[in-house]
Amino acid sequence: MNHRRLPRNGQRKLKWETRKDTIISCLILIVLCQLGVFYLMLTEEKIVSPVSDNPTWVIKPTPTPVISTKWSNVIKLITDEFESEGPQVVYQAISVAKNESGWKHNAYNWNTNSTADNCAFQINDVHIKRFGTKFKTDIKECIRVAHVIYKEQGWRPWVAARKLGYVN
Repeated sequence: MNHRRLPRNGQRKLKWETRKDTIISCLILIVLCQLGVFYLMLTEEKIVSPVSDNPTWVIKPTPTPVISTKWSNVIKLITDEFESEGPQVVYQAISVAKNESGWKHNAYNWNTNSTADNCAFQINDVHIKRFGTKFKTDIKECIRVAHVIYKEQGWRPWVAARKLGYVN
């Protein structure tokens, strides 16, 4: 009499878990392949050959992201102003300005308390009495005023700094 030994419960479960993991891995691979094909379809460009009437498909190279010279100038000015504080603070200053205004010097935000935030660092109008209005129109003055405020109060006055975790 030939008796086949049945697998134990744990072995059966192990085989199913292995199969399940394999199936999930295959599904993920299929989805990724489809996304890759979709990406290639988005980056393809149809070119008509001057020699023949048959169109050929050419894959356009992916452009390298470059920070606009307009923004790199602002980043340079921030770096120059805050470099005495050290590289970590320079990075934080660049991040705060980016998150407050997108590095736009003409950024303007009206607050519910009837004051306005101005320039790349969104400096509040309450500072006009102390610094004048030049920081509203001059990017260098805006960054200088932000540095003075940072030296006195740290990153507390900036909402973006709280969201970025620079303030406890």
